[in-house]
Amino acid sequence: MGGLKGGKRLKAILPGGPSSAFVLPDQIDLPLDYPSLEKAGSALGCGVMRLYPEGTCMVEETLRLTEFFARECCGQCPACRMETGMLKAILEKIQRGEGTPDISAHVEKLVGFAKGKGFCSFIGMPGPPLLSALRLFPEDFEAHLRDKRCPAS
Repeated sequence: MGGLKGGKRLKAILPGGPSSAFVLPDQIDLPLDYPSLEKAGSALGCGVMRLYPEGTCMVEETLRLTEFFARECCGQCPACRMETGMLKAILEKIQRGEGTPDISAHVEKLVGFAKGKGFCSFIGMPGPPLLSALRLFPEDFEAHLRDKRCPAS
């Protein structure tokens, strides 16, 4: 009741937990069902919803998600170990301002390469939040690369 803490506006919604794609605030009234979220480019996932206020750096948030996937990878699949480790390394570089502006293409290529190569569905989980953050919040990534610091700090 009353909106986000401190009266901040909504920046992003992660409607289905760490493996779903971000959606924008104008989609807050989406029904929480598989077809509606799929049509919006996301997923219901584990059903954990997270709201991000304005001022949140999506580089930092996607790095946290990617660190989670890298940490939770069981290590059985070489492709999954490589993907989760590489995505984490790429985001750490961006966080430090060391990446290149064509980072989105590298991430898309890496996620595409690993698609369907795992022994389970885990290999497909890190891609949606990262790819959607790159698409929806490019200014956060650009600020890290341009200014060599987090725009939220």
